[in-house]
Amino acid sequence: MKILVATDGTLASEAAIEKLRLMPLPRVSEIVVVTVVRDSGYWDGLPVVNTEVCSAASDDGVWGEGWEHPELTHAEEVLRYAACRLRRKAGFVRTVLRIGSPAEEIIHIAQKMRVDLIVMGNKGRTGIDRWVLASVSEKVLQQAECPVLVVKLKEGADVWQ
Repeated sequence: MKILVATDGTLASEAAIEKLRLMPLPRVSEIVVVTVVRDSGYWDGLPVVNTEVCSAASDDGVWGEGWEHPELTHAEEVLRYAACRLRRKAGFVRTVLRIGSPAEEIIHIAQKMRVDLIVMGNKGRTGIDRWVLASVSEKVLQQAECPVLVVKLKEGADVWQ
């Protein structure tokens, strides 16, 4: 079984990772941990990065020596933390960092890697926030070709309860 877990480092993502950690899975499972940095136009021309390959090649981070950006550094840290938490859960854990639209990238990676399940968190926005911001998990639910498990973080909830 191949599972994609989407994370952005928020409490909602943490809840999704914790839910996946507690799920009974076959030991031969593969988990693909994905984080997407929203494309603001700043990233035009920069390569899409698979951190599993790049991080192994360089101690200076994904972008190499002398190139640092706080948003990408944070994304790398989010991926490493999630992968460490899930490492005992699967036979293989892969990390992927993308730049673009989170929903579109998650769907694209899920299709390309032929995952069996997508696991992600939901911040539980309501009202005008939900209408204006259009939830990433909602878009993935509507467009993914595989099942999607959305772990909703209730307001005031503690992930570790």
